[in-house]
Amino acid sequence: MALVTFKSNAQMDSVRYGILNISPEVGMFFPRNENFQNLYNAKSYFIYSVGVDFGTSKWTYRPWFRFTGMTVENNLRGVASDSIQISAIKKEYTFGIIRPYRIRSNDYIELKLGLTYNVITESTANIDAGVFGYVFSVGYLHRIDKYVSYYVDLSNDYARVNSSSNLREWSGFRMDIGISVNLGVSAKQQHPVYYIQ
Repeated sequence: MALVTFKSNAQMDSVRYGILNISPEVGMFFPRNENFQNLYNAKSYFIYSVGVDFGTSKWTYRPWFRFTGMTVENNLRGVASDSIQISAIKKEYTFGIIRPYRIRSNDYIELKLGLTYNVITESTANIDAGVFGYVFSVGYLHRIDKYVSYYVDLSNDYARVNSSSNLREWSGFRMDIGISVNLGVSAKQQHPVYYIQ
């Protein structure tokens, strides 16, 4: 008698499907610049991001775009005991590629490499600049299904402002956690697939 069996994840992966991942992230940035750490009294600070990558399940490399924002503030005591608020703002736009390596059926190591454009303003050094840099990431991703994944990335993020200030260095390490939602799977691909044994 014929038996109808639901295909496993591995069998379903043999079928090409579209990828359009929207990936919100939160994380921490750890600046290398000790002058920055001392001025803002912070060895790390919160960052937020949203990324987009696209392609198909068969592509070895996928284009990747990401926006990252951060704002750091501190209050310095003035001469007359009045506090002075200082601030640093960085907006980072990344354009790069993702290279996934499957280690188990739903687990991946992902490498990300991107060129960054950084818009940086800092109040004490009168920095208001746009500079290029780069970012390189190694991450672990777990795919819940074709539509939702979660991941953790560790990155080296480089950027330096052309300034004589001791705040010209804006490089550091970052750790991000995120969720990817795949909007690229077509309605036809969302139905369960069966085969006859």
